Amino acid sequence: MPENFINLGPENTRITSRNLFIKLWLHPRATLRFILTNSPNAHVTQLLMLGGVARAVGRIDYEHPRAASSISNALLLAVLVGGLFGWFTYYAYAWGLSLGGQWLGGRATFNMCRTVVAWALVPTIVSLVPMFLVVDIHSTNSFRREVIDLPLSTETLTYLLTAFELILVMWAISILLAGIRLVQGFSMGRAVVCMLLPGVAILLFVGSISLRMRVFEMATT
Repeated sequence: MPENFINLGPENTRITSRNLFIKLWLHPRATLRFILTNSPNAHVTQLLMLGGVARAVGRIDYEHPRAASSISNALLLAVLVGGLFGWFTYYAYAWGLSLGGQWLGGRATFNMCRTVVAWALVPTIVSLVPMFLVVDIHSTNSFRREVIDLPLSTETLTYLLTAFELILVMWAISILLAGIRLVQGFSMGRAVVCMLLPGVAILLFVGSISLRMRVFEMATT
């Protein structure tokens, strides 16, 4: 373990295994340093699975009103598929962060990047709450309409919940960047590049495959 992970400093002494989920929000770098030093595997699997669920739920199309049974089925499918397979995306992303970091001169291992990615998902997982509410208010016979009679229009409430979701997404990105800077030893600019590299690599890979298929189709017609 690198030396800077061991020299925790005064701020880190206030962090314990019991308040990690609280300290992470305001002291992400110090909290991630504590986790990587003391319990790098703590809650990693659960966070990756829940992150997969949040990603799947976020993809539900709620723009058109649906019956309660239809929306329930969509949510159930999102939870099952996201929980079982969604974590794989984050494993692949952590692997990309590790390789991209090495290319940029970083020092982090795959396990370090996996831990950082998992804990950076905490705000994303919390965003499940507004996600479920947004999906619910766009379904017919929703729980909100029947039980929680708020003095707000559906459109206004949707905008507020969506804004809250965006704040949580930005918070997740800030935690991820703090983690990348910590484990890779990067400046903010290099950390941003490292964060984007896996996605850019995937887009280039998919684009090259699509281009080759198109060229092949043109050649055979």
